[in-house]
This record gives sequence, C-alpha cells and structure tokens, in this order.
Amino acid sequence: MVHNSSLRPEHIRESNIRLVLAAALGANEPASRAKISSTTGITRATVSRLADELVDAGILDELPPPPATGPGRPALGLVGSSRVIGIGADIDVDALRVRAIDLGGNHIALQSHFDNFSGSNPEKVIQILIKMLNKIVRELPSNTRIFGPVVAVPGLVEQNSNLLLDAPNLGWQDVDVCTPIKEAFSDTHHRSVLSQPVLHNEANLSALTAAFSRPGAPTKFRHFVYISGGTGIGAAIFNEGKLWGGANGWSGEIGHLTIDPNGPVCRCGSTGCLERYIGREALTYAFKVDHTNPAQLDASARALGISIAALVNLLDIPQFVLGGQLSELLARRRQLIETELQRRSMAARRTSIAIQSAKLGEDAASLGAAYASLTKLIAEPAAYL
Repeated sequence: MVHNSSLRPEHIRESNIRLVLAAALGANEPASRAKISSTTGITRATVSRLADELVDAGILDELPPPPATGPGRPALGLVGSSRVIGIGADIDVDALRVRAIDLGGNHIALQSHFDNFSGSNPEKVIQILIKMLNKIVRELPSNTRIFGPVVAVPGLVEQNSNLLLDAPNLGWQDVDVCTPIKEAFSDTHHRSVLSQPVLHNEANLSALTAAFSRPGAPTKFRHFVYISGGTGIGAAIFNEGKLWGGANGWSGEIGHLTIDPNGPVCRCGSTGCLERYIGREALTYAFKVDHTNPAQLDASARALGISIAALVNLLDIPQFVLGGQLSELLARRRQLIETELQRRSMAARRTSIAIQSAKLGEDAASLGAAYASLTKLIAEPAAYL
C-alpha cells in the first residue's frame, strides 16, 4: 500500500488499483480479495472496493464460488478478464502471424500466412497483414475491449516514429508499418480497438514469453538474455525483469556480432557475422549433414559459445534462453557450446551460467507481441475504469 503523505488521494488510488490488478494477474492461482490484501498490504475493505471497480469495468473476472467445504462463504477468485483482448502480430521472413489472447492469458485466435517475404514489397505484405488482423478483430465478440496490435519485425525500429529502419533479411528499409494499420482500424467497425499500432523488434517481443507466463504474471527469470533463432539472429537483454534496449532501443543485434572478420559476407554488408553460422539457412544445412560432416554443426556450436561468452564478459548475465532452431543446436551440441563458454569467459569459470531452450518456437514473437499490447492497461488500469 502507498503511504507517502505527499501524494494526492487520486494518485494513491491509482497506485492501489495498479497493485490490486498486478496481484490478481500475477497470482499462481485465482486470488481472493483476502489474498490480494495480504500480498499488497492494502486493507481488505479497500481491496474489495477496488476489485469491484475492476470487475465492473470488465478488467477482472470473478470466478464462480467453489463448492463449500466448511462453514462460511467460499472466497471468490479474481482473474484477468476474458473480455479484454490483446492482439499481437509477427512479420517473419517466411510467415505472417496474428494472435489474440485475453487478459487471463487464454489463446483466443491465431491466423498464419506462409510465404517467402525476403525481398518482398512492404506495401503488399502489410495489406495481407491488415486482412489477417481484420479477420480476427471482426470475429471477436462485440463486448470485448481490444488492445493492439503490437507488431514484431526482424530489424531495427525507431521507437519515436514507429519506423522500421532496417530489416536486412526482408530487404526492407525505412518502412512505415503502423500508419496503414492505424488507418485500416480507424473506421467505425473498430471503435472497440483502444490503442494504436506499435512496432517492436522480434527478439525483444519473443523474450517476453520467457519473462512472463501470461499477461502480468512474471516468471522466475529476472536477469537473462533471450537469443532468438530464425533466418536472422537477435537477442533481448533483461535486467531486473525489465528489457534493456540501449540508448536507441537497438541493443541485442547479436546476429551481427563478428565471429570471423574473414568469414562469409552477410546481408548486412559485414563479414563473418554470427548469423552466417547459426541462422536458419546455416543450421538447416548443418543439421542435414551432421551424420556425414559433423564439423559443420561443430562450427555453429562454437560460434554460439563464443557469442554467449562475449555477452557474459560484457554484461555479467547468468541466464540464457535460446529460441527457434537454436534449441535444437543446444540439444545436439550443448557440451561443445558450454566448453567454448568456459574457455572464453572468466565469469563462467567461477559461477554457474545457465543455458536452456525456450518453451515456444515460431509462435514466440506473436505471443510476446500480444503480451506487449496489454502492458499499458496493466501499468495504468485506472485510465480504463
């Protein structure tokens, strides 16, 4: 509970609403008002009043009472509302995905469109994405409140302008992805859409699926790096449970870390980039020939170990989560990756550095984007009462 006497009553109320919602969404099982009061330190009466407001506003759902097992009325559990929907989308090199989830983390809808978008026309691809978004939104119940879409892209994003600056594997530069989506959602059919389209890097959004088990429910991971494996390779750095994006939001471009200056030319214009060793194209071939030419996959594993060691040396991060095809590389060559890490990182010789596979594959970016679409509501619920 907020006790700072310098705060105005309305600010204390807003903070308490945020704490009540966070406690309800973050609970391992549906939380009662009494449990939320215990968790937050807010009085039971205040929690009951604020919880009622959140239920009346359609932000929390109150579950039916469980069967009585003794004297007294069973406590009612509170969960994220099924009427609050987050929309996430992913523009990948070989697929478009659009996903809808509710505030309780339940999966509502998924649309996928598979094609090769390398060197594609951005306007045509965005129009396909808009059709997919329209289909999902139009099929949602009329009483839903829709947030998003947040769109994942494999490249650098200028956060202030929502501009995709450079996506080498798509062949896109300086592309305005969000304005056409915003215009398509501004008609009278979409008045229930409560937020503007937002663009984010794919690896950053994928990492949210490791940082959260559902909207507003943090996992045990607080300090970690998520390395996303696809046609390109990206990373997201989390510190104290929060994404560290760097000065411009461009941190984590690990796919263009130089492994060998004399290595193969990369699409970004440099040479010997990590992407050329553990990107989808390289690993697909290495997996295929592993039984006849294991040196190919060994080289990929060493490159990954070198890059993880560099991050440990630079950032002092104890946990790494590998997504996409990197999960299979870890399964096949864990010992070699860890040997390279131990060899090249002083910290790894003195403390445990955990490397594990992500639970989700190609769906991580669209799901993380759906999580991200609900972050403003979770951070400022009083604005939506």
